[in-house]
Amino acid sequence: MKIKIDGLELLIAIAVVALGEQIGNGFTYFLKLPSCFTKRIVFPNSCYADFLCLRVSSDLDIECWFINKDKETFCVSFDEIKSSHAHLFAAIITHLCDMIENFKDC
Repeated sequence: MKIKIDGLELLIAIAVVALGEQIGNGFTYFLKLPSCFTKRIVFPNSCYADFLCLRVSSDLDIECWFINKDKETFCVSFDEIKSSHAHLFAAIITHLCDMIENFKDC
């Protein structure tokens, strides 16, 4: 297994593991973000979905999970969210940085 991860992704993966819960072979973190960043996000083909959680797989891949109106879930890579949905990306990074800062104070 070859793991390729940059500094920001490594920090995010560590935060998800530390703050999330183990589900299957990975860790999942359900972020509490304002709905203006997480609801009715537009995807190709006019698909709307709500942000559900961040997941780190056993290969340290960071996945953003979404749920659509039919209650079907799907994931998009964190790297893709960075380039396609900057508002959600910024909200996730801001939240995780805040959580890391508060974690250091404990």
